[in-house]
Amino acid sequence: MDPVVDKVKGTPCAYVLELQGDDKKPFYVYTGSTSDIQTRMAQHTGAIAGGAKWTALHPPTRLLDVVPCTLSLIHISEPTRPLYISY
Repeated sequence: MDPVVDKVKGTPCAYVLELQGDDKKPFYVYTGSTSDIQTRMAQHTGAIAGGAKWTALHPPTRLLDVVPCTLSLIHISEPTRPLYISY
C-alpha cells in the first residue's frame, strides 16, 4: 500500500480523491474523513462493501492527499484569552 497511507494507519485523517470523470467533466474531486484509511479506500474502490454512492458512480483514479487531523489544545489559565490549536 501507499507509504503515506501506512503512516497514518489508525489516525483520524482527511483525504482527497480524484475520481473518474464523465461526459460533463474530465474528473471529480472527493473529500472524506476516516480513522481507518485502508478500509475506507477499499470501500471506495469497491473491494469491500460500504463505499459512497458518488464513488460508486465515479470510481477513484488516485489518492491526491491524506492529512492527519490530530489536534492539540493548549490550556491557558486566563479565561479571556483564546485557546490555541496546533496541528
